[in-house]
Amino acid sequence: MESRRKADWSSARVTQISRRTVFVGAAVAPALAPDAASAQMDHSIAICERWIEANAEIDRLDVVCGRYEKMLVDVFRWYELSPSEQDAIPEGRKLDEISEQIEALGWECDALVRALPKTPAASAAAVIANLTVAAGLFNQNDQPDAHGLVTRAIRDLKALSRAT
Repeated sequence: MESRRKADWSSARVTQISRRTVFVGAAVAPALAPDAASAQMDHSIAICERWIEANAEIDRLDVVCGRYEKMLVDVFRWYELSPSEQDAIPEGRKLDEISEQIEALGWECDALVRALPKTPAASAAAVIANLTVAAGLFNQNDQPDAHGLVTRAIRDLKALSRAT
């Protein structure tokens, strides 16, 4: 899985609020369902909620990884070390462990996204949850029109769900 770039000391996202964090805060789709019982039985919502949760954990781990990487660069001049010298530093192993966790979560997210088209939505809340995941797949900077269209659809569906 190559969807994540390695952060160097200058690009670690330590204080930024990520898109995924915003989506997690907005992921209240089950509460918007006209019938809460049908939302609880909707497998599509469960898949979306797990995707949102895993993506938020990836963001959290990205921040931790960036901090470790910055420390390794600042303290050990990490990228000037040979691979065997890097292997001898315990903090480097921690960086590898975090990277492995990020990669595993990334694979899980990929599997969840592949499952969504095969899992029909049983409620408006599930459609909102699916669109929330879709919005999370678009890079807001690279695809602003597509991202804006999907987030607009989410807002419209939420408003329509409240109105009925």
